[in-house]
Amino acid sequence: MKSIRFAAALCSVVIAIGSAAAREISAQTAGQDVHAAGRDTKNAAVDTGHAVKTGTRKGYHATARTTKTVTHKTVRGTKTVAHKTAHGTREATDKTIDGTKHVFGH
Repeated sequence: MKSIRFAAALCSVVIAIGSAAAREISAQTAGQDVHAAGRDTKNAAVDTGHAVKTGTRKGYHATARTTKTVTHKTVRGTKTVAHKTAHGTREATDKTIDGTKHVFGH
């Protein structure tokens, strides 16, 4: 009978120590979980910041390229129009002179 009581007492002590250790481990794990969640949140914010920076930089460069292209095309178009206008003016002047000579006979 003594051995049964001793075994029961030993089991009670082991269960008590085990449950105390489990509470300690679960408390430590909960703290670690909160800490890990904080780290994850911080890392997500940093990743979002990097994505915004990358997107902003790409948008800036695309806008700069487009602006440069539009500027060059506008300059080329303006030069073409100026040359065509000058050519048209010369032709109109020549035709006016020819018409005046024809009308006045000079």
